[in-house]
Amino acid sequence: MSLFVALFVLTTSQLAGTSALLSSGPTRLSGGLVVLLAFGACASFGNGAVTVGLAALVSEGATGDTQGATFGVTQGTGSLGRTVGPPLAAAYVTVYWSPFVAGALPSIPVALLVRR
Repeated sequence: MSLFVALFVLTTSQLAGTSALLSSGPTRLSGGLVVLLAFGACASFGNGAVTVGLAALVSEGATGDTQGATFGVTQGTGSLGRTVGPPLAAAYVTVYWSPFVAGALPSIPVALLVRR
C-alpha cells in the first residue's frame, strides 16, 4: 500500500511534469494519475482473481488433514515471489541487452532444426 501511495503522490505532484487533462478541470487530474489508477485497478482485479482461483484449487487438491499446511505453503511461496521477484527482475534488466539475449536463446535450437 505504501508503494501505491508514493506513486500517487509522485503522479499528482507538480514535479511529475504532467499537465492537467482538462484546462478547466482540477490540476491534480493528470494523465499520469489516470494511468496509475487504471493499472492499479487492473492489478487489483487480477490479484483478486488469481488468489481466489488458487485457493479453490488448493482446497480441492488437498485432503482435510493437509489443507492448513498446503495453504501455508501456498501463501508463503506467494509472499516469497512478491519479495524476491522484483529485485531479481531489476537485476535481470539492469544490463539493457539481457532480455533480448534471453529471448533469443530459445530460438537457437529452432534455427538449427530449420537449417537441416
